[in-house]
Amino acid sequence: MITEKKVKQIYYNRALLLLQFFSSKVQTLVGGFKLIDTTNTAASMVNKIMDEMPSFVKTSVCNNNFCSVPMLEVKSTQLSLNVYDGQINLSRDLLAYIEISEENCSFCVNKRSVTVAATEHIMIELNSIPSDLELSTSTGNIEIVPLHLIKQNFTQPIKAKLDNLEKFLTVGDKTYKLRGVVSFFGGERRGLRNAMGHYTASAFRGNHKWETYDDMKKKVENARASTTNDEEL
Repeated sequence: MITEKKVKQIYYNRALLLLQFFSSKVQTLVGGFKLIDTTNTAASMVNKIMDEMPSFVKTSVCNNNFCSVPMLEVKSTQLSLNVYDGQINLSRDLLAYIEISEENCSFCVNKRSVTVAATEHIMIELNSIPSDLELSTSTGNIEIVPLHLIKQNFTQPIKAKLDNLEKFLTVGDKTYKLRGVVSFFGGERRGLRNAMGHYTASAFRGNHKWETYDDMKKKVENARASTTNDEEL
């Protein structure tokens, strides 16, 4: 049981954490109170908080020994997946992402060999976009376009039961266990990517039970496995 004193300390520590990333959005109110505008998305917060703890490390090695940049290493905090018609297949998409590939070298005329390695944890963002979105864009393959480059301000909720989420993901010789999901509640404007709302987090415990953390409620609540939410992370 979390006491009232502990709750206050938790919120105080959380405010200090947020202040590190939103110091430019602090407004001083009457009486010396301060308001921090933390309007953000779950994926953006992951980028801020997990910057030094990436999910993936992408290594690109040029086949040309005389290339000015023979090796590049890029770290990413999460894998962002575009989901169509609610069809989620994390195992398939994850394996496709880490598959060894080649790309043109931007520093010479040769090819670069690309490998992607997963770290100790994996964060995955799910972006559900309309299946007919490609018809209203100028691109020929909407699947390879990052979500932030899509001009339309519309997404669909990803309705999924907690019990139906994949509990294990295998990457090479590593097996990852599902630890939790982040859900978004945006009310009537939930279809807009800039919808106002709030997030909740559901943790999957070792006893195969779910616990939901919601700032709108005073206590942590047990969640049924049949609960359906708009899953985002």
